[in-house]
Amino acid sequence: MERQNRVRSVLSRLPSLLVVAALVAGLFATITALQRRAASPQATTFLGDTLTISTAERGHILCPTQAAFSPDGAQVAVWGATQSCRAANAAPALVPHTLAFYVTRSGALLNTIALDPLIGVDDTQRGPAQPVRAVRYFGLGWSPDGAHLAFAFATFDDSHHITQDDLLDSGLLLVDTHTASATVIHGDAGFFSAPTSSYMGFPVWNLTHPSVTPAFTPSPALAYAWGADGLPEAILPLGAAPLSHLPINAGPRYPVGVPAGDSTYTTWQPGILFGPDARPGMTGAGPSTGALVSVFPAWSPDGAHLTLMVTGNALALPDSVARAGSNATPGGAGSLDFPFPASLTQVPARDAALTAAQREIGRAGWALVAWNPGGTLLASVACSDQNETLTLRQTESGQTATQTPLTLGRDDHGCAGAFSGENAGDYPSMNQWLRWSSDGNSLLLTDATAATVTLWNLRSAPPAS
Repeated sequence: MERQNRVRSVLSRLPSLLVVAALVAGLFATITALQRRAASPQATTFLGDTLTISTAERGHILCPTQAAFSPDGAQVAVWGATQSCRAANAAPALVPHTLAFYVTRSGALLNTIALDPLIGVDDTQRGPAQPVRAVRYFGLGWSPDGAHLAFAFATFDDSHHITQDDLLDSGLLLVDTHTASATVIHGDAGFFSAPTSSYMGFPVWNLTHPSVTPAFTPSPALAYAWGADGLPEAILPLGAAPLSHLPINAGPRYPVGVPAGDSTYTTWQPGILFGPDARPGMTGAGPSTGALVSVFPAWSPDGAHLTLMVTGNALALPDSVARAGSNATPGGAGSLDFPFPASLTQVPARDAALTAAQREIGRAGWALVAWNPGGTLLASVACSDQNETLTLRQTESGQTATQTPLTLGRDDHGCAGAFSGENAGDYPSMNQWLRWSSDGNSLLLTDATAATVTLWNLRSAPPAS
């Protein structure tokens, strides 16, 4: 009887034992995979043929302010004004805005949608009866299911003064990507979130029960997830003290995550890498630290909530850069009006590729940077006037995987003239944007001044034996 009881006791615990065994096995499998990945030779990744879309010729967008891949990577959505950036900023009358869809592989134009009529603005009415003289949009990307594109918008009664005094309306525009129908949620879109020069964050939109929260500032962290209250929560929070090492799940061996759909994602999102002299006066960053500041839309995985997040980390400089003297240029990146966290915590660079990008820009330079979702490649463009190159680096080694020169026109300063697009209030108005597709197979670079979107599809060659 005692033996039977022992057998029954073991059998009753068997499901729990199997679960524990499975978890242990999974943990060892993960560790083994990571070790194999570190030890095995890496496939060579390189950029395929360059595909450049002239948005002026295909879609009649002369100032493409932003672009985004669809969740499946098959399409690229591009939006902007129907006049050149310089003309749009100085136009005496209302400038229409267009949303266009292109095939990622071929660049073929699929469809265009006029944005202004969707928010009730008649872009054909140019006389005194038209109260709206200017419209500004900031794209918040595709919903996780690819059914909608979101835009924060603001309308103004003066085409020359884009200020709070001239604001007529603001809100969120949701465009159905299949039917071109629209849903408008009116409310403070955060175009003027820093009236006192102190960054106050951006609102969070509830799309299920249409509403908008007050401006939200995320807590400093290395990783985030959406909480039950419909706000992004810090799951790897940062304090004020410098961090000596990165936790493994926010380090180079883990994915960076895709904020448009992932349940968790790290702070290592597309952004701007600053040298210490390029952005002086950064709270939490001293003369021996640069900074990475990321501005990116975040959707809850169910598509119910949406916001624009601003995150930033202070980064210690590589020794060769730290020893170099200050060579700050007056009127450089330090004078740019760019959303910036109130303070920064010093953390180690995520990977060797980021350190290599820091060496490239030095103390006074800055660059566009973007990791692929898997965190294995870092794309960067050092913002040098008239002389830019897209560089792809392996994150584990920091070695250059491929480089391609970027052609800039006489009046096009690339990302060195970062804010030459339409004035967008406290939203960033970059001349160039660097973005990956969510599957990591494609990369794009917009150029508002040139009215182009350049696409690269990645290819791989097997490692040398």
